[in-house]
Amino acid sequence: MSQSEDAAGEGTDGVPVAPAAEPPIIQSIASGVGSIRTYASTVSSSTRNFVVQREGERCWLCGGGPAGILQAAHQLWESREEWFQEYKENNIVPDRLSSLAHPENLIALCPSCHVGYDTDESFWLMIPTVDTLDRYIQHERNDYLRRHRAGNRGVSEPRTLPDVDTGAVKYQPYILLPAFAELNFLAPSTWPKLWPGEPTTAILKAKRGLFQPCKPQRVHTRANEDLTTGVPPEIRIKVCRLVCLWSLPDPPVAENVQPPRKRARRDDGGAHGGVEGEGKGKAKAGGGTRQPVGASDRMLCSHEPKAETGPAGATAKVWDWLNQLPNP
Repeated sequence: MSQSEDAAGEGTDGVPVAPAAEPPIIQSIASGVGSIRTYASTVSSSTRNFVVQREGERCWLCGGGPAGILQAAHQLWESREEWFQEYKENNIVPDRLSSLAHPENLIALCPSCHVGYDTDESFWLMIPTVDTLDRYIQHERNDYLRRHRAGNRGVSEPRTLPDVDTGAVKYQPYILLPAFAELNFLAPSTWPKLWPGEPTTAILKAKRGLFQPCKPQRVHTRANEDLTTGVPPEIRIKVCRLVCLWSLPDPPVAENVQPPRKRARRDDGGAHGGVEGEGKGKAKAGGGTRQPVGASDRMLCSHEPKAETGPAGATAKVWDWLNQLPNP
């Protein structure tokens, strides 16, 4: 099969794939986003080849090829270096991503899909499936409560990231511009799809186009499949909730917290003023004293929610605060 025949027609799985030529709508806007070509060129050839081979030498979105035309597109742009460092310092993006050219921040795309992904008003975006979004949301809520409790003890704890197998995370593409779907070889029957990159980079990239007004429309693609444009409201809300959790201020750290004192015990095993195990009444009658309780401990004990309302030890105030964030 010739290269031109391989670039258009059916893939190995029988799904039509895109030709090498860019659709007219992409050609019409390419001059306005020429910097995208620059982004791709700054990735080393070895890294670009690795990313292309990782994606099976096909465009991740449309399945287009051949491999020679594919580009290593960024999730977080190179022009956002300052934000990239900020995300790493706040432990939103893991420290293992040493640079914006790290393979876990790159995805193999054909020129058409690359331009549509990086234009100021994105034509499409990719978001982890609901199970992964829920896992990140739940982790952030629990992690904030853990940090808040540590702050009550006078300890500052950093944010942590959930333990996620990035190679098993699936992503759902969402098409925002109907004309982009009509002029591309998009096969929704193959979605959601695996992408072995860092999920938080895709989520941070998606927020650029997530809140564009987009009326759902049923369109027919060049792959002879139908899809509905837009992002479902429940997905928008989940991403908004996660971004709100990422944006919470660090919990306050209490000062001059006194560690709880241990109860003194007699040599015979009894507490002051009484014999251990004889009950509270005898201990009181013997003149024993109760263990002092700090202010933060009293707050935790008196306001600790029941098991069905939140994790044990979380203050009701913080728990209610977290529950006020947008929820589907």
